[in-house]
Amino acid sequence: MEGNLASNALKKSIKVTVTGSNLLKLKEINMKMTKEARSCFEKKYGRILDLLFISVEKPVLSALVQFWSPSLRCFELLDFDLVPTIEEYEVMIRLPIRERVVVYLYEGRHVEEKKVARMIGISADEMKLEKRGSVQGLKKSFLETHLETLAKQGDWGCFNKTLALAIYGLVLFPFTPDLVDHATMDVFYQYETVGANPIPAILADTFISLEICQQKKGGMLRCCSHMLQVWIIAHIYDADYRCTMPDPLRSFHCIRLKKQEAWEWKKEFFNLDLRSFTWVCPWYFPEDIIVSCGDFPNVPLIGPRGCVAYTPAMALRQFKRTQIKPKDKQLGGLSFLYGGTHHFKLQAMMSWGNQGLLHLLITRSGEEKGGYKAISSKRIACNKEASEETIKTLELMNSQLEIMKAQMILLEEKKDRGDLDVITLKKRCRKMDIEIERLKDECADAYQGEGCGRKVKCRRDMGPRMTPSELKKKLEEQEGLMAEISQEKKELEARNQVQDIRLERLQGNVAEANRHADKGWEIAKKYHDLLVQAREKEEKLKSKIEELENPEICREGMVDQQRKD
Repeated sequence: MEGNLASNALKKSIKVTVTGSNLLKLKEINMKMTKEARSCFEKKYGRILDLLFISVEKPVLSALVQFWSPSLRCFELLDFDLVPTIEEYEVMIRLPIRERVVVYLYEGRHVEEKKVARMIGISADEMKLEKRGSVQGLKKSFLETHLETLAKQGDWGCFNKTLALAIYGLVLFPFTPDLVDHATMDVFYQYETVGANPIPAILADTFISLEICQQKKGGMLRCCSHMLQVWIIAHIYDADYRCTMPDPLRSFHCIRLKKQEAWEWKKEFFNLDLRSFTWVCPWYFPEDIIVSCGDFPNVPLIGPRGCVAYTPAMALRQFKRTQIKPKDKQLGGLSFLYGGTHHFKLQAMMSWGNQGLLHLLITRSGEEKGGYKAISSKRIACNKEASEETIKTLELMNSQLEIMKAQMILLEEKKDRGDLDVITLKKRCRKMDIEIERLKDECADAYQGEGCGRKVKCRRDMGPRMTPSELKKKLEEQEGLMAEISQEKKELEARNQVQDIRLERLQGNVAEANRHADKGWEIAKKYHDLLVQAREKEEKLKSKIEELENPEICREGMVDQQRKD
């Protein structure tokens, strides 16, 4: 779309760390579950237990964050725009969202801890919360001890609830390492009591965390890193593992990830091409998709810590649909953290709670019925439909061509702005050079004293005389500022290079699309001419058949022919 985020691969990276907890003890406790308890767990909570066995490669996610576009809410690579979707996350953990489904809604405050205590089989007095800064929650070690006790007692009902709460806090909604905080308890409590689907909340946490990392130029990625990694790796390695990944989580071990540093992964993301990349994950089979919610042009995602909108129209290719340019009103949208009164928050809750979901439905054609007569009578109609389909395809190609032209114009405008920025920086550099030279002269004069009348006059004209240390400090500041301007100039030039590359590719794509469109119209015209000729021949054949079948018409025709002879 914009192309400027992809240039981050050529610039200095933002420093991002990935939050995470040691899950080894939970894996060991998981092995104590009976077959029946494990089956009940999966039936109720989906495949979240499998997330414990996904090894997170932090350099992968640290590199991926560099490409997040806060304005478009998608990962903006050089030739691809990708966004994690509700439908893909549904398939990962087997928790589908249906129409008028209940999803997590933040109700102004989080659940009371005593309600969660009763749910996992402990008293309110035993519920020991630990406070770390402004965050309060249950320690991982406390939950692990409680799980071991429940396993010995054979209380698999409370065991499953406690294990699910631990996975919610340490994997799905991680915020502070080794702590299940109040916000996570709220999501889990709503799932237990009303069946509130957590997937929109997981994506909300992910988008908000990515946005904060971009705004602060670094920080900690606090989201479900396990699912984010499975999602991006499935897209970029599908060509090599198409037949070996029927299940997103349980087949993930088939992919042998390279042991690379973050800068190496960043380079790999930047150089992605269609030979290894796929728009549709190998384990995802597109059906109905959520494109909007209530009166919103996009989909508001309500999380335990904030609310953010995402635009499924950016990801139509990920659903095996033709990508068209999203409307301006679909892009961006609300994004805020809780802590005040938000009018949009109430609207978002009403949209999910009352209005239901709007779907883009897939229509499927049925089987043809009838014998030869029925089939032969439909040939002309089928030809006509095929012709109309060809015209529709060509019209779609034209609309895509217009989109590409608009993108090219946008890139050209951005390139012009970048050139103007470079010129402005050069002027600033020249002014700073002059200022540095003046300060050097003033510094030299200060050391030499007031022996020369011309220099004394020069200093008097320039204002109060500065001490050598002050002059030296000011000179260092100016040189530092000069270095910053020079670095900014280099970054602008690198950004312009990336834009030139995208502009050149777009121009090639536009030219290719023009050639295809011209060829398509020629084929359509020939096809239409052949169709007209076929119809004329059919009319003639019909009239001859009628003459042969009707004896009177046949005799009249023979008499007319004899008279002419």
